[in-house]
Amino acid sequence: MILAEKIINLRKKMTWSQEELAQQLDVSRQSVSKWESAQSIPDMDKIIKMSNLFGVSTDYLLKDELSIEEPSIGSSSDNVTSSGKSVKVISLEEANAYMQYKEQSSKSVALGVLLCILSPVALIFLTGLQDSSKATISDGIAIGLGMIFLLGLIAPAVGLFIKTSSKGSDFAYLLETDFETAYGVSGVVKSKKVSYKDTYTNANIICTIACILASLPLIITAILNSSDFVIISMTCLLIVIVALASYGFVRVGIVMTSYNVLLEEGEFSRARKATNKHSGPFSTAYWALMCGLFLLLQFIPSKVNAYAWIVWPVSAVLFPFFSILFRHIAKENKKS
Repeated sequence: MILAEKIINLRKKMTWSQEELAQQLDVSRQSVSKWESAQSIPDMDKIIKMSNLFGVSTDYLLKDELSIEEPSIGSSSDNVTSSGKSVKVISLEEANAYMQYKEQSSKSVALGVLLCILSPVALIFLTGLQDSSKATISDGIAIGLGMIFLLGLIAPAVGLFIKTSSKGSDFAYLLETDFETAYGVSGVVKSKKVSYKDTYTNANIICTIACILASLPLIITAILNSSDFVIISMTCLLIVIVALASYGFVRVGIVMTSYNVLLEEGEFSRARKATNKHSGPFSTAYWALMCGLFLLLQFIPSKVNAYAWIVWPVSAVLFPFFSILFRHIAKENKKS
């Protein structure tokens, strides 16, 4: 097998187009096309870069007699570590399937979060409209329409969460057990993570700034001693901005998480994974409790329910604290 055929096979195994490979190597697509059609041969520095990208040796690329790939970058099996423990080996196909699932699920989960945060907007606006005497609707109608809107957004959001969780069960082992990646897979994941880093950083910066500035219209209306209706309208605008920012946070966060999971970095390192085994039930119980509190506040017959949306940002801020506290308690119990 000649070099041109090897480049074609390895590129397709990575599911890259000629343009994507060209971007990885800092060359033009025409250059890759010429390599694959055997019209030209890449320079040695590009050969070395391709060996790192594809997870193969330079000998395999340069020597025509080596027609079988040395690494098994596309297969999945079990491997035995130096400690004698058998661990699953994640193939490139499995890694790509997981990253694709996380990319798709990031949209569903982010949309679900956005719908949950937006759900009380109509209730707040209609009750504010009714109180300001700018509308002739009664309290009952205002609350009824607001609740219909609220439940109409909560229901599909819950459906999105359940659907995403169900699809993710096939990859639960990545979060629960130790694993190894097949030769070359880590290089592919690291390359994707580096390429996505700017998008992740910029999205977080924009969303953070949006959350900080979201309260400005409300503050300005309060300073100007505006009417209650204007203040209520600005409160609704604040919720909309926070909802959109939350969509961005969740969207890029889930995608970045997929890379950290496969690379076993950060929160998903083996050491952290061992201490996080019991945090799954805690997370489920915590968010179920917050959801119950949110729904309970909606049915309280007072103006308190207009501010029930505060449950979500407050619970999000407190979650890391309680999560760390829970892990610490679990760790101490294990020692004793």
